[in-house]
Amino acid sequence: MYYIIGLGNPGIKYINTRHNAGFLFLDYLNDKYLNQKEKDRSSYRVIEGKLFHKNVRLIKPQTFMNLSGKILYELQNDYNDFENFIVVYDDVDLPLGTLRIRDSGSSGGHNGIKSIINVYESQKFPRIRIGIKNPDNLSADLSEYVLDVFEDKELETLIEVFEHAERGLKHVLNDRLQKAMSVCNGIQINLDSNTK
Repeated sequence: MYYIIGLGNPGIKYINTRHNAGFLFLDYLNDKYLNQKEKDRSSYRVIEGKLFHKNVRLIKPQTFMNLSGKILYELQNDYNDFENFIVVYDDVDLPLGTLRIRDSGSSGGHNGIKSIINVYESQKFPRIRIGIKNPDNLSADLSEYVLDVFEDKELETLIEVFEHAERGLKHVLNDRLQKAMSVCNGIQINLDSNTK
């Protein structure tokens, strides 16, 4: 069983915000492959199914971003098989149209990842970082920028990124993390190509 943890903030007002790229990727996977309704747990939502012939649980923490690490306690309590997990989240330091897959690393200032590292007591876990930085409308106040809603053309670019992230995830689920990194870490989708 593999746990795919997408980070975001719960609540209607955060739907389609840049900080919720992790949630949006899980929605993309569910819509494309699983088509299941989320089940509510005490502090997260879960969808169970098979992706690329592997058993997975898609997890959306329902705490706010800076408390994301709490999900690890909950998953350990709820599931005997909780061991392998990957975290998917937004990265304001990466340009929109890019992603990075890594097997370890610091939080890079991301409060959700910082919380997970603190609880897990290690930086060594795989993650997919989704670039959200758009220089054309980047606010001086980053906390405001990440909570803004994606523009339509940005969402179109994001979906293209998700297609590449999906390919990378397939490699990760089949124990080919290095292959996932080599396939995905160089992609660059031009935002201008999605301008109508």
